[in-house]
Amino acid sequence: MRQNRYASTTDSEHSGRFRAILLGLLFAVLLLLGFVQRTGAASSISQGYASNDPEISVGMAVSLSIDSTPDIPLVERATLGNADRFVGIVTTIDHSLLSLSGKNTQILVSTSGTASAYVTDLNGAVNQGDELTVSPLAGILMKAGDTDSLLVGAAIENSADTGQISRQITTDKGEERSVLIWQQRMDINPRTRQIANTTSDRAFLVLLGESITGKKVGQTQVIAALVIFMLMLIVEGSIIYGAVRSSITAVGRNPLAKRALFKELLQVSWLAMIVLVFGLVATYLVLWI
Repeated sequence: MRQNRYASTTDSEHSGRFRAILLGLLFAVLLLLGFVQRTGAASSISQGYASNDPEISVGMAVSLSIDSTPDIPLVERATLGNADRFVGIVTTIDHSLLSLSGKNTQILVSTSGTASAYVTDLNGAVNQGDELTVSPLAGILMKAGDTDSLLVGAAIENSADTGQISRQITTDKGEERSVLIWQQRMDINPRTRQIANTTSDRAFLVLLGESITGKKVGQTQVIAALVIFMLMLIVEGSIIYGAVRSSITAVGRNPLAKRALFKELLQVSWLAMIVLVFGLVATYLVLWI
């Protein structure tokens, strides 16, 4: 009877320990999930900087100032003029997984990881996966073009219609243009890429067409224009050759018909001139359109 009581007590202790272990594991899993969720929302590494730029705000891209020193690192809004000194995106302590700051820290800048940055559609709409670069607008990023060597990161989400701000700007050509500005999540990864020498890599025909029109043209346009030009030369040659040959034959048969032959040659010359003008105009239009 005593053995049964002892066995029952032992089983009860084992069951209690088992439940305690399960509760401990469950609590650890919950803590781990909370940590994962927090690191997912704040997954950037930030560093503290000072700044003399009063218009810097959270979400703006910044670059090192020329007045920056190792003791007092200064940043300013990133522009095309200081793009080679790009640092990162201004953030807050709540959105940073790790923050490094000193006694002169005024703002925190995300130097790697994810951040919410101001972007503009100055160079086209920004969608998930698009590479980003510094824009002419201070502190604002834009979609990188084929000729942009500096890449500061890539968008990790599509742009939303909400929260967009419209602004009127003046382009480098003096034209007024309306652009949109909004905040969009991005992965910060500053790097440079090699840009091929497009002038030397392009076909000679394309360069020839651009030199004639003064604008960018495609290789297909240049080929079509050359075909029209060659057809025009063939027609011109046929007209002139036929006229000269028939005139020589007619003079040999009737030397007294020179005046009539000169009149006929003059008419043929006018016809050849009209064909030449028409061919040149058609060639130019193909290149221009």
